[in-house]
Amino acid sequence: MGTAVSRNLDISSNEYCLKFAGKETIIPNDPFWNRFLAFNITPPTTTNDQLALESRLEPICQEFLKNNLHSGNLGSIIHLFLIKSTELLSATNTDARLFNWQLFNTLFTIRCALKFLSETTTEEQLIEHIEFKGSGNTFESFVGALVGIIVDVPINNQTYLIHLEAVTCLLVFLSIQIHSGRRSDQSNVYRVIMKGKHVIHAPVLIRSLLTNFINQEKLPPGYGGGHGHSIVLGLASDLWSILTFSRKSSEELTVPDQNDFQLTPLATQSLLLILVLVHHWTTQSNPYRSSLFSCLNSLDNSPVPPSNASSLFKVDFNALYLTLCKKASGDAATLLLYLLLHRNSTFKRHLLSRMDLEQLIIPILKTLYNAPNSNSHHIYMSLIILLILSEDDSFK
Repeated sequence: MGTAVSRNLDISSNEYCLKFAGKETIIPNDPFWNRFLAFNITPPTTTNDQLALESRLEPICQEFLKNNLHSGNLGSIIHLFLIKSTELLSATNTDARLFNWQLFNTLFTIRCALKFLSETTTEEQLIEHIEFKGSGNTFESFVGALVGIIVDVPINNQTYLIHLEAVTCLLVFLSIQIHSGRRSDQSNVYRVIMKGKHVIHAPVLIRSLLTNFINQEKLPPGYGGGHGHSIVLGLASDLWSILTFSRKSSEELTVPDQNDFQLTPLATQSLLLILVLVHHWTTQSNPYRSSLFSCLNSLDNSPVPPSNASSLFKVDFNALYLTLCKKASGDAATLLLYLLLHRNSTFKRHLLSRMDLEQLIIPILKTLYNAPNSNSHHIYMSLIILLILSEDDSFK
């Protein structure tokens, strides 16, 4: 947008925004993109700030919706991202600040456009906006590039927000079910995400997302304690309500927790993406679910069973357990714990062999003790976890 995006800037009259949203086709190598993407944005820190930003973006987004099927500029900026992401993946040094800054701005712009389109158009129209004047596989290539960033690009102060945007873009696509009203097994978006070429990386993707959750990395210095992550709180709550079958009108959603978004947004979003991917039933075989349920302990040197080698990965069960203990008071972490106990026998054995189970049990008991302040699905999952544990003779 060619400037610092303050909260008082009239985005609707910004010349770069108007050109991007206009009828003129802007090819990926046009110098315009260097100027358009040279903005410094301080993303919203509260829901009200986010609503205010969306209100200011509304006129531009409406113009974009009207003109993009003439200009194809969404496809152009996605193609530009594909070029930049390839450069990032092949770079030996990921600390190039100017390059990473523009790559983040590119993803941020794409995500804002996709979020608006997913809320105002049908799924077929969304795909048409992405593929217009493209090769016909732009959407799948974009999803593959997002996965590539998550699994291959090291996380540091310069790439943290790029990782966060990559995870959030995938969540935006997966939120299509909220707006379309159709079953996810009838969704072309879900079909690509569940069966596209990138699915061969499903075990590595789940491992990377689990590692993000385990590490609980905070925002890099200089970004502030809440910059930019309430921008997806509404999306996260909607996705969470699908996972837990709750109604926001009757129950106050407490998870994902807003403090987690502000302090460790990448960990929080990564956990949510794991849960959405694992709970999806588009196909009889869900590669993400298979990967989570068959993962092994990286501290165990036992040989990998040949029959499961394609979907297996290893993660530090000790670190995972300790993180689950710290987050056991939250719905999302409780659901992950339930899934691992219920379907991953290796993790269950590891957990039951520990001598410090009180670190996990006490937060769960506190949830039950404070039942009037907890959501019904959280209480139910907590009870089921205790029941699963109590079925084992070694649990006392």
